[in-house]
Amino acid sequence: MKTIVRIIVLLSWILNSSLISSAWGSSLVGLHAYHLDDTSQTLDVEISKKATIILMLGKECPVSKRFIPRLNELYSVANSLDFNFYGLFPNPWDNAENIRQFQQEYDIHFPLLIDRHATVAKKLKPVASPESFVFDKQGTLVYRGRIDNRFASIGVLRTNISRHELADAMEAVFNDSMPAVPYTEPVGCFYGKWDTDTAETSHDHGIHSRTHDGTYSHRESD
Repeated sequence: MKTIVRIIVLLSWILNSSLISSAWGSSLVGLHAYHLDDTSQTLDVEISKKATIILMLGKECPVSKRFIPRLNELYSVANSLDFNFYGLFPNPWDNAENIRQFQQEYDIHFPLLIDRHATVAKKLKPVASPESFVFDKQGTLVYRGRIDNRFASIGVLRTNISRHELADAMEAVFNDSMPAVPYTEPVGCFYGKWDTDTAETSHDHGIHSRTHDGTYSHRESD
């Protein structure tokens, strides 16, 4: 059984690697989303001045919920570095009312945006929620992947969190350097609504549950 699971994970990794590669080096230019008060947020508004962090989130996803306290901490760091920092909801059934309820229930400190027409998701091609995207001051994608390595595998938490890739990428961008690790494999709820074939075969409000608990992961070795 374990062998079959590993084969499935490997095939998923190969598929997603080809999809992800087409999004690598993407720019924020021309991208926008919507605040909960329905005002538009142009994501490239301060290119050349500020780096931007985007977190793809899913309010039904238990992994996203688990990371909220850490994301609040990273938002404080982003503020101190004068970075933009947004939580983005790309699912078409999300609306301002239910996201606002989610924000209040989990005491989310950072601004939340709605990717109303999945335009940002189609450009960045996320595969899971949560998944983080770091853009440098020129608006170029320089890191994408997990927040840290607290999940050893699907549904398994580490007692010792030893890797902090998102924080490291933020520090690198602040120092006008490239992140030492530009990509890591996210652990979370599967997301592929930007992909037409995936969207047509997805169910349960667009989340294709690859495991019994609705989570998705590639192999995690660190």
